[in-house]
Amino acid sequence: MEKKKSNRNYNFISVSKDKVHYESYGKVTEIGMFYRKECLYCKVNFEARRIDTAFCTHNCQKAYRRREMRAN
Repeated sequence: MEKKKSNRNYNFISVSKDKVHYESYGKVTEIGMFYRKECLYCKVNFEARRIDTAFCTHNCQKAYRRREMRAN
């Protein structure tokens, strides 16, 4: 059985728990884990809520898959 290709990226630069935003209308708290990661396509650092996120935007994901299809 052939191994399925996966675009999951479990590597991360740093982790932070819970975020607090101070807006003009008050304080907002986001609960959860936030992962600083590097996009597999454009190499930009971004913040993700899921540990297996690999791309910063949907467009990077599409471009990465397009490049992989052309390589094969």
